[in-house]
Amino acid sequence: RDLNVAFKAFCEEILVKTDRLTELVLIAKCTDNILQCIGENCQQLVHLNVAISDGITDKGVAFLAPAKKTDIGVVGDVESEDVCRAGCYNLKVFNLKDCYISPGAVAALVLELPKLRRLYYTNMASVVQELNKFKTTSKIETFQLDYFEFYSSENENFELRSLPDTLPYLTTLKLLIKDEHMNSLSKCCSSLLQQVDVELSSDTGQGCVNFFKSKYAANLTNISLQVTSMPGDCILAIAQNCTKLNTFKLTTSSLEQEEKLVPSCRYFQNLQYLVCRVYSEEWDSSEEDEEGGQARNNQLGMRSQSLEFLVQHSVKLVELQIQAHCSNYMNVCYLAQLLQSNPLAHCEKLVIDSPHSELGRGALDLVVSSIPSLKVLMVTRWKDIAHCCIRHYKDEIKKNNWDLEII
Repeated sequence: RDLNVAFKAFCEEILVKTDRLTELVLIAKCTDNILQCIGENCQQLVHLNVAISDGITDKGVAFLAPAKKTDIGVVGDVESEDVCRAGCYNLKVFNLKDCYISPGAVAALVLELPKLRRLYYTNMASVVQELNKFKTTSKIETFQLDYFEFYSSENENFELRSLPDTLPYLTTLKLLIKDEHMNSLSKCCSSLLQQVDVELSSDTGQGCVNFFKSKYAANLTNISLQVTSMPGDCILAIAQNCTKLNTFKLTTSSLEQEEKLVPSCRYFQNLQYLVCRVYSEEWDSSEEDEEGGQARNNQLGMRSQSLEFLVQHSVKLVELQIQAHCSNYMNVCYLAQLLQSNPLAHCEKLVIDSPHSELGRGALDLVVSSIPSLKVLMVTRWKDIAHCCIRHYKDEIKKNNWDLEII
């Protein structure tokens, strides 16, 4: 506690002399007094992070805005000679996550800082609603923010379809919503959209499929999905429509309709980062297979068809992470076939985390000799590889000064 008090006092003292500061991180350390010092002295500040700071209030945030002599302490307009506090007029990125600031105060700051592009604030839906109120009293119709974060459970009445009217320059969305809300996005969204981070609180349905088929998803370069189940139709829509995709991260409990996933050289041509985690129960080999293999297939975390659909033509992959139960087919022979179809010539990080898979020394030799750019290889969960073998490889790496890490 004493250290925190001393640090905050130090910040207030030193910030008076930092008129050329462009980036400042004060996570859980900021106060209203510090914000006042920043607003009065740090006109060149571009990036400010005060997340988890419970010592700041609406009054403190207002100090970041320019103010005239006539309205000191109040958010006002900037006039050349009359400016008493220039504020952080150049601020572009402001992180207010988990701070007790009202949506009204955040909206007022957006109005007064026209260069602000990225605002990290939990209740952005309420901020947009406040900005819509300002439209009736100001000449500003739209705002330049490019990031929007929304949790439907906290604001059920917010209409996502109204978002482009206020924030037409959005490039990034982070959403915790229901599948039906995704359907709304497919009808109206920013054509500039490049990144979506979506967690569905309901089952994945047609809403998600419709969004990834829409013209608004066509320019996406980064997709992160956390869903209970992932239907093949949705993965297929991403492969067919999101041709600029660079990063794809999928976390799910099960993959469905996998029979629809047929590899094509038209898919994932620009994909560089693929992370696929399927956390489903693995088939128990001790159980009797009374249905001719059907039960086993239903409980398999990730079928070979799905893996091949994602990897076979992703020739630009730099990072590949597969964390799923696929021991039914994952062995050195299958790995050789996969590398034959796609040599992963640019891959620097490879993680195949499949519990009980029959991967051992042969697979290790194959991967190291076949992937020339490899720098990180994870073998921790490989069933048939001994610790002495890993130690031997690490010794060889050290001896030959290879740029390779085995974990």
